[in-house]
Amino acid sequence: MITNDGLTYLLNVALSNGTKYGTWYIGLIHATNFAGCAIADTLPSHGGWEEGNEYAETARQVWSNGGAVGEATGTTAVATFTITQDTVFKGFFLASSNTKGGTSGVLLATALFQGGDQQLLAGQQLQINFQLTAQDASAS
Repeated sequence: MITNDGLTYLLNVALSNGTKYGTWYIGLIHATNFAGCAIADTLPSHGGWEEGNEYAETARQVWSNGGAVGEATGTTAVATFTITQDTVFKGFFLASSNTKGGTSGVLLATALFQGGDQQLLAGQQLQINFQLTAQDASAS
């Protein structure tokens, strides 16, 4: 789901000469205490979920966007997280900041894993390939 924060960012950049972020980052949504993602979520305020940081990488992982084709972005690589302790992740988010646990920047989107929660053991790797698709509301 694209957040209100993300929609505002997209409209400002596309139509109002707003500041564009060149790189976007994927962070993880922890299953613990998960109550839901909301359109009003922002990086400093997302009461329905917590960021998971049980991975070895020192920062959120880069989302490699291959550019838009039609109404969808193309991804050129997966974001890989090396898990440091047994844990369960519910989904992930796309943010303008790479700071693990950081609360500044734009929270563009949140998403739950299509296959359900990902239960991982220490030492395993979680790979995420994310494509963002736009659709006119009248087409749904």
